[in-house]
Amino acid sequence: MNRRTARLVRGKSALRANCAWRLLLILLGAIHPSVSTTAITYQDSLQPSVLKPGDWFGYSTAMSGDTVVVGAYRDSSGATGVNGDLNDTSAPDSGAAYVFVRSGLKWTQQAYLKASNTEEGDLFGWSVAVSGDTVVIGARGEDSTDTGVNGVGIDPERGFNSGAACVFVRQGTNWIQQAYLKGSVPVASYQTNATQISLIIPQPAGQTFYRLRRP
Repeated sequence: MNRRTARLVRGKSALRANCAWRLLLILLGAIHPSVSTTAITYQDSLQPSVLKPGDWFGYSTAMSGDTVVVGAYRDSSGATGVNGDLNDTSAPDSGAAYVFVRSGLKWTQQAYLKASNTEEGDLFGWSVAVSGDTVVIGARGEDSTDTGVNGVGIDPERGFNSGAACVFVRQGTNWIQQAYLKGSVPVASYQTNATQISLIIPQPAGQTFYRLRRP
């Protein structure tokens, strides 16, 4: 082994020993690894145009580029569709979602989203997602017994919180509901009248009916 080779071997051994010693110190908490990060600074605080206590605005959030979607699953407005009456209180816990857009460093509210079949207790806005000009809003308490895409969605309280999702798309600065989504498997439902309650449970070969007589 010549002198040059010997120096290289000693240098590599020293480097491995130094790395091992540094790793041991990190594990013992004596030093912290150096991490290069980009500074994070506060930019803005988002609030709905009408602030209503108890709406749980901010429970769910999602961001894509210069668009932010914020869920308020306890919103109580009975409005339907886009940019309805925020001050209405006829549908407690029906839920809503808000769209904000950024221009430069400024954020503004672009849309107030409600389902096309708003009902009390739907919890619309429990979950939100956004990608480009498409937003999906989850309504975990929605009760329709519809299945598939774009059902009627008007049989309240019969689907036992089966849940639903609504898809909205943006055209320019305007938002429209594009789809109302339900699972493909039918859910149990019930019907009532003055004398009895009928429980309807879907089965592979048909439906099973249970009738409970009122006292």
